[in-house]
Amino acid sequence: YPGPIDTFIELFALLGNGETYLAVLGTVGRMLIAFAISFVLGAIFGTLAGYFKWFHTFLKPLILILRTLPTAAAVLILVVLLKPAMTPIIVTCLVIFPIIYEAFVSGINNVEEPIIDSLKIDGGTGFKSYFKIYLPASASYIILAVVQSLGLGMKVSIMAEILAPSERIASLGRLINYEYQLAEIKPILAYSIIAIVIISIIDIALHIIKKKLKIK
Repeated sequence: YPGPIDTFIELFALLGNGETYLAVLGTVGRMLIAFAISFVLGAIFGTLAGYFKWFHTFLKPLILILRTLPTAAAVLILVVLLKPAMTPIIVTCLVIFPIIYEAFVSGINNVEEPIIDSLKIDGGTGFKSYFKIYLPASASYIILAVVQSLGLGMKVSIMAEILAPSERIASLGRLINYEYQLAEIKPILAYSIIAIVIISIIDIALHIIKKKLKIK
């Protein structure tokens, strides 16, 4: 194994290569696409499950399966069924969707009883009250879910790219897989450091945003 000095020399060499930045953009871009899809679906289904208990009960087995699904196994199955370019997006969606879904369900279900009683008296228990009462009450749950899912989504996306590299799309996972085939440890460690830094930046930025929103 290379020492720290050799690894950082390799890291700076990679940072001088334009392919590295294209790979970072490819990985982050696919992760954000997966997050956007998961957030929209999680918001829709989570809101419906929060309003309608039967719908929550109906989706409960599916959410349980998604939460316990071995991610690596899902990647290998999807490689056979789909194109490698789509696999990281779909796998990341499968991981993020339950987190966003549960955030919306928990937020709606944890609205205080006196508020719900007041809404029933005023006849405002329908979707009209959603943006004024339920969504603000769910804000803390949603923010926490976003913080958790973005960092986790980045890790899952890179793992999926390593297991299912696409020749058409530049990504960190594809570069790591390529260096693994060549048995080159220094580039693998250098790319891993880049991935760690990106995930750390995302986590720190979201943590700062979360604190500012709490203050407000």
